[in-house]
Amino acid sequence: MSKHVRNENNLSTGTERKWSDSRRLVDHFGPIAAKLLNKATGATGQASVQRLVADDVSVTAKFVIGQTSAMIRVFNPDDGLARLAFTRACEVHMATKGLGLLPDVLSTSREHHLLLTEDLSGASVGAGINAATVLDTAQAIGRWLGQFSSATTARPTADTWYGYLSHHYVSDKSSLSACREFLENVPISHESLSASKVRLGSFTRAPNGDVYRSFIPTYAYRPVGWELMNAGSTLAAKMPKQSDEILFALASCWAETYHGDALDPDTIVQLMSVFAALTPAKGFMIRQARSEKYLDAFNSTLRSDAPKAQAAFVAPYNDAKLTPVSKDNITNFRDHIVALQLNDIPTTQKLTTPNERNSAAQAPSENLSALCTICAGLCCSKGGKSFAYLTSKDLAAFSEDHPDLDADGTADFYVAQIPEKHAKGGCLFQGERGCTLSREMRSFTCNNYLCNFAKHVASRPDVAPSDTTPLLFISRKDEQTKKVSLVTDKAITNVEIEPLGL
Repeated sequence: MSKHVRNENNLSTGTERKWSDSRRLVDHFGPIAAKLLNKATGATGQASVQRLVADDVSVTAKFVIGQTSAMIRVFNPDDGLARLAFTRACEVHMATKGLGLLPDVLSTSREHHLLLTEDLSGASVGAGINAATVLDTAQAIGRWLGQFSSATTARPTADTWYGYLSHHYVSDKSSLSACREFLENVPISHESLSASKVRLGSFTRAPNGDVYRSFIPTYAYRPVGWELMNAGSTLAAKMPKQSDEILFALASCWAETYHGDALDPDTIVQLMSVFAALTPAKGFMIRQARSEKYLDAFNSTLRSDAPKAQAAFVAPYNDAKLTPVSKDNITNFRDHIVALQLNDIPTTQKLTTPNERNSAAQAPSENLSALCTICAGLCCSKGGKSFAYLTSKDLAAFSEDHPDLDADGTADFYVAQIPEKHAKGGCLFQGERGCTLSREMRSFTCNNYLCNFAKHVASRPDVAPSDTTPLLFISRKDEQTKKVSLVTDKAITNVEIEPLGL
């Protein structure tokens, strides 16, 4: 059983907080950076460090030796997400090398999670932005974002902008109602490494008029074009009277330089307009950050030759206790099933075709099965009051396969599947080992419904468990880890892990 143990020796002799303290940053990392800069450039002389930006992941400072300056970024060595951010920052720099999009890397220290780059800091594009310069700025940023998305690592996915925004970005799905049809028809075929938000202060104007990103953010996988959406919101808010022109300038220049499956500029403009009007959920991207922390924490416990988990998925946790099924429970359920078949209960249910019902009744993927197992059926908790979500259409489909059963016989057949004990307050068929109904007997709702967590799993068909690429599934409740499972194509194993910072 794997356990995540805090490593107190990431830095020498108990100095694990030196990465963030200003004075200790100079004392500890100054000599290390001086050696790296001297080796890379031959710089010598008096050294100084000026701390610029800091957050929970990293500290960025300007480092000067004699007449030579550089930017030093130190990542928190005690934090799994920070170590992942360091790896991705190195990956992004390598992918964009020679393109003039980011400062060149002078040196790195994987031991100390330290990145040393050229000092290309200067006046940010946001400092001098006005009505006369905003369109030129939008064009330059659009070109930069298109080139960056083309150069960096992308992974395939299968989603739409409606699916992504409704599952990950907004807490109020009704805010998407007016534009749902449009968003459902705008596909997301790939995710790429991008920042969560575009900040104009991180872009600097080059002498040739182009822009480059001088301050490097933390990158995570998001839909291709995510930073473009943010850039549109940010620039349009600066100059609302020119918003239409700004969005078109961004979209057209991005489409010119992005080499993937680019949307047409008009669609991009409409998408940016929708995005700019949305209010993000307070917890936006927290789920993704958490899963990455679990993933990195688990992988750090493994031997170097052991197969690393390739993805982690977070789910809720249903801790309902089992309770005996009462006679009244059974009587009420049986009466309801009979009444449904005799059309004594009005319904406004959505009609489903036989093909839809048969498709929904198929066994789910290994990933979805693992997620539902570790969640323990939170969505089933309302199945008691709704009588297992069964409708007259579900029962009619069941009767087609069992023509010898009348209404009473069908009701008795279902009652026979009820376990002695079920989840308290939940569905009568939610037993100790999950649902006691076969998939053919379950309602279309039960077979077809995917919660937001399951939709996130389903959107990653490119990730499947195997002996060489296991997956992690984590269930949480009340901000606490309840269960963690390591899933391969042969077994599900419980592990113990609680990343720092959660």
